[in-house]
Parts: sequence; C-alpha cells; structure tokens
Amino acid sequence: MVTSGESYALLSVGIDIGTTTTHLVFSRLYVVNLAGGSSVANFEIISREIIYESRIYFTPLIDENKIDLSRLKEIITTEYATAGIEPGEVKSGAVIITGEAALKENADEVAKILEGLAGDFVVALAGPDLEAILAGQGSGAQRISRREGITVANLDIGGGTTNIAVFRCGDLWDTATVQVGGRLFTFNPYSLVVNSVTKVGRQYADHLGVSIEKGRPLNPDDVEVFCQGLVDILDEVTERRNISALSKIGLLRGPLRRDYQIDALIFSGGVGHFVYENEIKEFFGYGDYGPYFAQMIKEKSVMLKRYHIIQPDHTLRATVIGAGVYSMKLSGSTIFLKKKDFLPLRNIPVSLVHLKEQENLENIKRKLETAIAPFQEKYPVVAIAITGWRHPKLDRIEQLAHAIATVKEDGIGSPLVVITEGNYGKVLGYLLENRLEDGEDLICLDEIKLGGGDFIDIGKPLNIGAVVPVIVKTLVFSN
Repeated sequence: MVTSGESYALLSVGIDIGTTTTHLVFSRLYVVNLAGGSSVANFEIISREIIYESRIYFTPLIDENKIDLSRLKEIITTEYATAGIEPGEVKSGAVIITGEAALKENADEVAKILEGLAGDFVVALAGPDLEAILAGQGSGAQRISRREGITVANLDIGGGTTNIAVFRCGDLWDTATVQVGGRLFTFNPYSLVVNSVTKVGRQYADHLGVSIEKGRPLNPDDVEVFCQGLVDILDEVTERRNISALSKIGLLRGPLRRDYQIDALIFSGGVGHFVYENEIKEFFGYGDYGPYFAQMIKEKSVMLKRYHIIQPDHTLRATVIGAGVYSMKLSGSTIFLKKKDFLPLRNIPVSLVHLKEQENLENIKRKLETAIAPFQEKYPVVAIAITGWRHPKLDRIEQLAHAIATVKEDGIGSPLVVITEGNYGKVLGYLLENRLEDGEDLICLDEIKLGGGDFIDIGKPLNIGAVVPVIVKTLVFSN
C-alpha cells in the first residue's frame, strides 16, 4: 500500500507498431500518491526514465492485409530478453498501432499476443487524426505549445503518411493527413532496381510524368521530380494554398483550416528525423528515398523559410513509452446515470475539451467536433472530458448540453459518456437527457480531472452512494 506523499517506481513498456517500423521502449516511471491519508489514491508521475530502447524492425506482414502476429510476438519477446526484463516485472504497457498497420484485418488481435507480457495493456488503434495527436504529444509539440503560449504544428512524416497536428496553447486546434512519406516506393540500395510501388506512389508518378516501375532501375532525375512533388504537397496542405490535383490524390483529411497563425513547426517520424541532420551522408542506403526527401524539404520547402523550426528531444521515436499511472478516482456524488446495465466500461479514450469562460455556442460545437473526430473512426465509445469550467451558471450548462446533443447526432457512439472537472454532472445529465432520443444510454460524472491521451475504466456505482469509481490510465511520453 502506497501512503500519501510516498513515491514508488513502476516498470512500463511502450510498443509502437507502424506502417513501416516497429519498436519497443522500456521505461521506469516514478509516481507519488498526492491524496490525503483518508482519500482515494491519486497518483501522479513525477519523473520518467527510459531504461532500454529496442532496435527498429520493419513491421512484419503476412501480406498486404495482415500483420504477421507470430513474428511480431517473436520480436517483442526477443527484446524483453535482450533488455533482461521478465514479463512479470512489467506492471503496465501501451501499444499504439498506427498508419497502414492500424488498417490491417487482424490489427485488433494484437492484444491477444500480448497476454502475460505486462500487468495490463492499453491498446490504441490510431486513425490518422489520433496518430497525428499522439505524434505531437510524443515529440513535445503539445507541451511546448502550452508552455510558451504559442501555436505549434507538428508534422510527423513516416513511410506512408504525413500526419499534421496543430496545438494552440496546448489545446488541439487542427489536424490533417496526407499520403506523403519516405517509402511510397522501395528499391535495392545497390542497383536502384525498384522492389515495390504503392498505389498512391504510382498515381503521383503518373501525374508528375516520371517512371517508377517495379523491376526497373530508378532514374535519379525522376526521384528528384517525385520528391519535389511531395514537398509541394506538404506546403499546400499546411499553408492551405490552392490545393492542386496532385495534392488531392493523397489527401486523407484536411487541408489545415488556417483560420489561425502558426508560430513554429516541429518535424517527427522517420523522414522528420533527417530534416534536423546537418549533413545527410547516405541518401539511398535504406532502400528508400526518405533521407533524400528530407534534404529536399530542407532546400525547397516554403514552410521552412516562413516559420521558426523547433528541434524536439525525440524525432524518430516520437512515440509512447508506456502506460503510466493507473490511478483510482471517485466521481463526485452529483452524477447522472440513466441506466446501469452498460457498466463497467473498459479502455475508453478520453477526448479533452477545454472551455474558456465566455465561449459562444458555435465555439463549443467546434471544439467538441475537433476533439472527438480523432476517435470516431476506431472507437465506438469516447469519454468527453470538459475542463476549464469550474462553477458555470445554468445558462452556460444549457449551452454545453445543446452543443453536446448536436454533436451526438453526427455520430458519437452509445453510451454517451461526459466527465466534467466542475461539480455540475447531475444538472448537465438532466439537460442532456431532455435533448437525446428515448432509450439513449447516458452517464455524466463530475469532479474528475483528466488529460488528453488518457484511457479510463468506469466501474459500477459503489454502495456508499451515487459515486462511481474511475481508473485513469495515462499514456506516457518521453517528454
């Protein structure tokens, strides 16, 4: 039992399974119980230490549609052994499955092969928006944005996609995703004979009038034209200039709204890592054009000339390093619970919505839509966490209920889970009930503070009254 003020160390693992690469990070998290002696434990991370980083593997695939789960487990268990860590020592873990890997038929089966490798795993299947947000958290873009009070855009450039997340004073402000990366085609690094070309890579090549054909050697001039085209796409999607036919080929979400000013850029991901290299010594040694593409960004991108560029602590490994403190919290007693039969709920992602004192209805709707969008593709249930309003007046709560009900019509799953920092859960619940369809499951909890990137478990109401236990699982990043 950890008493108030006492700290202890927790061993955690973070596993990143991406379109191109897979790697592991073991970390030791130091946590302290901030609760008073008679209160429910409330743990907070006070420091973190990365103790082992695996080598980077190519993500094992059986074919274009399936992850090789057997090989993946072999990679993970091998790295446990290399690190000298027994599975029983690891108390928690987080797995982030991103990019094309998240779209594989058996991506949701990854959790099964991890049984016994940690006390409890949070497994996040990340669609493009969530992937962009996680990358921005991992690189430190969100933290820097909050600390400096500025707007920071994080461009996470991987093998198949570029995920862009914009943070304003720490709040998620905008996202975009485009199929631009360093491995849209691969080749033999010695002969330059093309080994593979993705569908979108072939479409780009055709549009640009260059020849990139499987089984044929590359022409360096064609690679230059191809990479220049990718640079132009990134500039267009980020700057929201007139979107060309070329950019529209691979645009999955976006472009950025740009009804705001960007103060600084951060690059992360495999290609982003090379943007910060003073001298790239080998352009084609990895069997792809990623390093050369990074050089073209440095030389040709309009963005690099317009904005302040911040170098993060972590570029290539801008990812989760574990699942941190599993803290138990109790809701306030002024909660609203329409039915109880849908409880308990496990591993529900938290969508954080920060509201200022004088938000109008349209702003509240926009913030809700922006916060929820990253989770809708992969998660049937999302917890909407409202921060910023501690003691709102009734008309403000009515406004919030109206906004949530309106956004709910656009596709939020059931049950509807709303958690407030202030003490107004029951009032909000009654107002929401009147605006929702009959039979809609609804729970409003209050007096619980959550963070973006948290996952929660919600238990059944306790016998001590109208109080619900909530376990908060915090994804932990190296920053």
